[in-house]
Amino acid sequence: MKFISQEARNTVQELLSRAAVVWICLVFAGYFLITTRHGSAIPAYFLSLTGLVSCIFSPVVSFRRLRNSHSFSIFFIILLYILISLAWYSPESGMGMDLQSIAVDLVVLCFVATAFLHIPQKVNLTRIVMVSVLSTATISALILLLNELLNLNLDPVGAWNVRSVAAIAFGFVLLIALNYSIKYRMTMQGILHAFVAVISLATVLLLESSVVFFALLVALTALSFAALWESSFIRQSLLWVFLSGILMVAVLQMFNVLVEEKRPDVWESTLAASFDDGLMFGLGYSALSTPNIDCEEVEVIRMGILCTFQHPHNLFVSVIYQLGLVGFLVLFALYLVALGGLFERRSEQRWLLGGALFYSAAIFMFDGSLIVANMDFVWLIFWLPIFLIMREEFMADSDHQE
Repeated sequence: MKFISQEARNTVQELLSRAAVVWICLVFAGYFLITTRHGSAIPAYFLSLTGLVSCIFSPVVSFRRLRNSHSFSIFFIILLYILISLAWYSPESGMGMDLQSIAVDLVVLCFVATAFLHIPQKVNLTRIVMVSVLSTATISALILLLNELLNLNLDPVGAWNVRSVAAIAFGFVLLIALNYSIKYRMTMQGILHAFVAVISLATVLLLESSVVFFALLVALTALSFAALWESSFIRQSLLWVFLSGILMVAVLQMFNVLVEEKRPDVWESTLAASFDDGLMFGLGYSALSTPNIDCEEVEVIRMGILCTFQHPHNLFVSVIYQLGLVGFLVLFALYLVALGGLFERRSEQRWLLGGALFYSAAIFMFDGSLIVANMDFVWLIFWLPIFLIMREEFMADSDHQE
């Protein structure tokens, strides 16, 4: 790119950064407001294209700096491992996914991450994206509430096309709104965020998802322990100890109830297949688990379930089935590095993004099937916080190097 002047490259990069911000907002606007996945997938494709072009024109971001970002390095290892795992998938292992769609998902996710990293530090991307998510989710939630309360019989809008997925999305929105309502308390912004939190809470209650309430409890418990760790005053510490203890008891009680309700037989069936065929490296990412359970040993009539499932309803179990213990440990390392970096740097966004990651981990214990998929709720509750954390880590490293 030597034939292009530095000034021209800077101009192009500025335009690409602005375009990336717009595409990011449209991705999640489409998720909440458009029923089909194309509403989010098309902006995601353009966003990944923006990331690709940014890699070419960027005068700042280099391979050396990307490599020095620990979260991005582990993220890249996950994508590379998924790609390599396709080589040892055998059709005899069971149903498989289309390799072309997997490749497209991997490429899109990779360059979406680079698009996040190329947006200048002066842009408060976390705030912009979260406001976009909150505003579009509020519109979707209001339509859902009016539809249910007034019996309007409207067609599903965006995320609430599937009620369980809708509950997960609005639970995530509730967590964000609570964070901002506390951060901006006693101000107009705080009041607006409190209103969004009330709307989101009403929507989650309407959708009746016990998994979402469990995930919210896990996030609050983890954050209370983090606050206890950072507290330097005895009275505050005692308060956090008391609160953390109460929340921990509630989490354990709810976990026991959910484990009984959420079909541990399905997880056992999937893990048994993993132990038999590929515990260390998995059966390959394209392998789909269709757990079978013994209907004679399970009260299928009471539970209202079938004897064969499309997936284990536990993303971590799915990861072990597809990518083995190696893949699970790499994913676990991404969680640890992302969370550790947030609290080690005392990031201003550590309560928001840290809470989001704890929320996603709790959700994945009872739902989810693919860690890399084209615009499902995993993008919203996991990859969005991860990308924002990677960007923050990358900017901090860049400042330190400069």
